[in-house]
Amino acid sequence: MIKKVGILFSLIFLLVRPLAAQQIYPSHQATIFGKVNLISCTTALRKTGPIYLGVAFTPDPGWQLDQVDLSVHASDNTPVEIFTPFEQPYNPEIIYPISAVLLEKPNHPISFMVEGSVRACFHSACALTPIRLALTLEPKIAAITPECGALSLALANTPIPMHAKRVNGWAVPEQDGVRITLDFPKIPRSLMIYDVNKNPLHLDIQTKAKRVSFLWPEPTGSFVHFYARTHYHYYSIDLNVLPPGTPVPPPPVSLFSIFQACLLFFLLSAAPIFWARTTIVSQKKFHSDTKQIMRLTVTVTVAMLILLYTRGLLPLTYVPLSKTNTLIAMGLGLLFVPASPLLVALFVFLTPKPYFMPFVECNIITQVCIIMGCAGISLLAFLIQLLYEKQIFRVLQGNKNISLIWWSCRLPWIGLMLYTYFYL
Repeated sequence: MIKKVGILFSLIFLLVRPLAAQQIYPSHQATIFGKVNLISCTTALRKTGPIYLGVAFTPDPGWQLDQVDLSVHASDNTPVEIFTPFEQPYNPEIIYPISAVLLEKPNHPISFMVEGSVRACFHSACALTPIRLALTLEPKIAAITPECGALSLALANTPIPMHAKRVNGWAVPEQDGVRITLDFPKIPRSLMIYDVNKNPLHLDIQTKAKRVSFLWPEPTGSFVHFYARTHYHYYSIDLNVLPPGTPVPPPPVSLFSIFQACLLFFLLSAAPIFWARTTIVSQKKFHSDTKQIMRLTVTVTVAMLILLYTRGLLPLTYVPLSKTNTLIAMGLGLLFVPASPLLVALFVFLTPKPYFMPFVECNIITQVCIIMGCAGISLLAFLIQLLYEKQIFRVLQGNKNISLIWWSCRLPWIGLMLYTYFYL
């Protein structure tokens, strides 16, 4: 009998011990300064993507949060991190977002536990309150919760770590300070820099496509920390100061960006204007002009490679003409380009190419790929014209399609003229 009782107590001890080791707290807590809730953006665990939670403080009137010190962890060691928003424009709630990234598809409930303390003040009187919250989500069909709106707003105002959005940065000492160079995932339509205390800094910022550069004005040691706000996100920037004279690598360029620039080069070049000319010519002349323009394309490509070797990609991006002279030249191109393939070769590289500017500081391999890509797309277009010469000639010379083809091929050129006039 005693032996059976001993076995029973042993079983009870084994069952109770895991629960005691993993203490589960409530998802809400009433404190001296107000309410604290652990909220989630979804009602259950998502099968893919991160899970967003948040600690929501609702202080009573007159109370202010002076210092918040919280930590978070998951019951299955899922990577989880709590963030501090850059600003809190959503009274009366103050939300600290939490991001959890599942390592694999969930098949069991996961508890998220928050521990720490909050120092809250009522006028001059302050009190330190311990915080213990927990929320368990199960692997079910996830629905959006009503709290997700406020949590999403908090996430939008939360500085993103550099690695999360693949922001690259370099800090290199110069004579007047530390030169900061940042590569953003998108072109920053606007940029504001804040110091570690979230005070705005008025800096001379140079922007070239996705890359920005400025001189850090404050004294620094071996580490620089600040915040950057673009049109899209807040970023938390942490940089190690490199030795003086460390070269900054050229900005990265994706193959899709190169292809996009090459395609725009062809669509906004003079070649489509010549292709859609409405002058009545024989098919033999049509065939001869196509071969001639292919030879000219190869010749101009070789010339551009020589210029690239001697002067870089700069001659490809613009010509030394004023805005007025460029617009006059483009207008003359609309009138005279259809007359001769030679004029096509002349006007192709006459107009500004603003979509090439992100590649000016790239390495020579990328620039060669751009030139070869532009030439390749142009040669492919005229090769197709040779292969299907009879059908294309019939369509281009048909009375029904003349107006549609004429405007379709000239509108991009006219659009580039408007862009040149208003923005360049």
